[in-house]
Amino acid sequence: VTAAKAVLEALMRQMAVELAPLGIRTNCIQAGVTRTPSFAMIPNSDNLAEMAMKRNPFNRLTVPSDVANAVALLANPDATWINGTILKVDGGESLR
Repeated sequence: VTAAKAVLEALMRQMAVELAPLGIRTNCIQAGVTRTPSFAMIPNSDNLAEMAMKRNPFNRLTVPSDVANAVALLANPDATWINGTILKVDGGESLR
């Protein structure tokens, strides 16, 4: 999964450069640990979720609406100058 994420981020940055002349912005959202059906399939996912909550300054996991709010933010006309960015949506989980 880590390699796939690195490739996705590299592709996003290249697309941000190549598509900018067409007025197209490209960004990535890096969500914190979120309980989804896919996450539940990861071995020891309950332990991973517990560790993520302990790391998070808000003591909770990311929920789908947190990610949806970030998508809405990036889609807002006020965000037109955001391009080639990896937006962390994790409540600070990645800080620890």
